Parts: sequence; C-alpha cells; structure tokens
Amino acid sequence: MQETKVSQGSQPARGTAQRHPDSGRGTNLSPTSPSYAVETVELTKSYGSHKAVDGLNLQVPTGSVYGLLGPNGAGKTTTLKLITGLLRPGQGAVQLFGKPWQRAALARVGALIETPALYPNLTGAENLEVHRRLLGLPRQRIDEVLGQVGLQDAAGKRAGAYSLGMKQRLGIAIALLGSPELLILDEPTNGLDPIGIQEMRELIRSFHAQGITLIVSSHILAEVQQVVTHIGIIAGGRLHYQGPWGGDDLEEFFMKTVAPGAGVPAQPGGQGRDGQ
Repeated sequence: MQETKVSQGSQPARGTAQRHPDSGRGTNLSPTSPSYAVETVELTKSYGSHKAVDGLNLQVPTGSVYGLLGPNGAGKTTTLKLITGLLRPGQGAVQLFGKPWQRAALARVGALIETPALYPNLTGAENLEVHRRLLGLPRQRIDEVLGQVGLQDAAGKRAGAYSLGMKQRLGIAIALLGSPELLILDEPTNGLDPIGIQEMRELIRSFHAQGITLIVSSHILAEVQQVVTHIGIIAGGRLHYQGPWGGDDLEEFFMKTVAPGAGVPAQPGGQGRDGQ
C-alpha cells in the first residue's frame, strides 16, 4: 500500500471501484485488486447542506489492522455505516474484497458499530443463539466465539448485568459468529477502564494473528498506535492522510496532520509493521 499524503484541499488519486448499488449518483468503475479488503472512491454522504463524508478514498489492505482516526464528528462512524450498507451514500463507490459492493459480501464481514444491540434479559449465550439461528450456523459456534472473547464463564449471566467491557466483548462475539474475513470495530474502547482497554487490545491482536482484516475507528491515539499496521486520518469528513504506520508518536503526527492550515507532515518511522 502506497502512502497517501493529502493536503487540506485535495484527495488521493482515484482508484477503481463500483458505486454502492443503493447510492445516488456515483462513480462506475471496474473492480480492483483483492489486495484491498475495502476500497472507497469519492465516497460522499450529506445531511442537507452538511457533508458528513466528503469524497473519501480509503484503501484498507487485506490482513491489516487499519486505524480509522479522527476527532469526534469527523465522519468515522458514518463511513463505517456506508461500508456496511447501514447508510446509503449520496455519491461514490465502495468495494469489498476487490469487487463491487454487494449485500451478499456482508456475509464475510462482522461489525460492531456504536453500542452492541443486546437483549438485556437474555444471557450472553442466549443473545448469541438469536443471531446463530438467523444466520443458520451450527450450535458449536456459540462456544467457539465465547472462547475467542473470553466470556465462556459468563455465558449463563444476563447481558443486562454485564459490565461495559463484557457487553463490548459480547457484541464482538456476535460479530464473529459468521467467521468474518473483515471485522469492523467502532470505538471499541470507549468507556472502558484500563483493564478493559488492555483486554480489547489483546483481542485485536489475536484477531489479526488469525488473519482477520480489521478496521478500528478511534480517537484514543495512544491506544491505537499499539495495534495498528496502517492508519487513515479524517477530519471534517475528508481524508487527510493514509498509509502504513511505523512511528512512535501517533498523537503528534495526528495533530500536525489535522491542524488548520497545516502542511502534510512526513510520517515518522518510515514503513509500517508489515514492511509495505
């Protein structure tokens, strides 16, 4: 993946993609290399006169941990909802796994966007059972995903009695049921205590070790820099930088990148952890 350094008034060069089938006017382009798990081209979403996402060109390499970074209100959650089909873009294109966006491809995607949608009066295992039946998966997947997120001992406890960190892990377990190739986590450490943050960090590392591509949105930069291989920085709905991350001070780099009128800083540390 090539570094993309973007000034305030420009965007990365166009890739090739197919517009979202539910979009308005878009860009009809041919499929790209499956070396990208996700690629967007000029992705745009407006609410009235406000552009929440403005001509966004993301490239998420397969096998990466891609940190989608930005201040509150930057457009991170909106972008993830556009990728997963929860929102319709006004313009632009989304590709999943090198092919034009199709709802069928979502079978290969797991996502936890905003807060987990749980049934508080059901146990953790019963919440998973609801989703397992909808997906038509074997019962053994419940035990497997509970083990992956470390909730096997709390499977019989009501979800309403879970701590915030346990609820986050149960939400991730639900996202893992279908054995996704791409896992999208929106602000997964929000509200967690230091122990919960450390547990989430180890979960992300374990998923990466299993070969799952991850997109992790966050504004907690000190935590993100410990797990990501690539970053994309957005502010005001626009992409300001993306590329491999191998630096030591993500917060300093972030502030230099999004500061009003700032030029584009050179990335400290050179290449990312994957050597690309």
